Amino acid sequence: MNLLRMIKRVILKSGFPPSKRVDFCNALLSLGQWLKANPAPIHLESREKLYEYVAGKMNGEPFDYIEAGVFRGDSIRYWAQLSSCPGSRFFGFDTFTGLPEAWHAGLTTFKIGHFDAGGALPLTQDERVRFIKGRFQDTVPDFLRTYCRPKNLIIHCDADLYTSTLYFLASFHNVMTAGTYLLFDNFSVAPHDFRAFSDYTQSFCRAYDVVATAEVDFEKIAFLLK
Repeated sequence: MNLLRMIKRVILKSGFPPSKRVDFCNALLSLGQWLKANPAPIHLESREKLYEYVAGKMNGEPFDYIEAGVFRGDSIRYWAQLSSCPGSRFFGFDTFTGLPEAWHAGLTTFKIGHFDAGGALPLTQDERVRFIKGRFQDTVPDFLRTYCRPKNLIIHCDADLYTSTLYFLASFHNVMTAGTYLLFDNFSVAPHDFRAFSDYTQSFCRAYDVVATAEVDFEKIAFLLK
């Protein structure tokens, strides 16, 4: 038995858990390479500026905005303010009871239940806004059975977790036709948003253009899917 095989066998039999910090560092290195190969044409100072920039691409036409991960509803309410069109619609998916699993974000770990809104839906007086409560696996399939995609569509991923984000992207693949704008709120948390985006685009052979980034470390980002 050669040395490498012996080392492999020792590791397999050790039962030691994988290192989240090593995973995070490797993911950051991958993100750094990706950013170098995919420079953004414009960088903005805040996520609100990014929202406004993408909304401007709609040229005043109505659009659907679908958000994965709502919490208290700040983003979806802001987006609703960016369109006065009666035909625009805003859908927010969340359990409103916090993270279903721990979120390892570098040196910080957010425990299960973090971002708990007490199960309460955000308050809004805009009748165009609709909240869908529950796990994505339980709510998205029913939603998609009757959903008809409009001309303009914006998808915003703010679910934090790799598993949740990848499921959402894969589920909406057939809806996200060419011309869809895809946004991420925590893209620089590389083992989660960036990894989910990479796995989705590679698995589904999905082409895209980087539209813009925002905030430090390119945390917020917008794509135009092809």
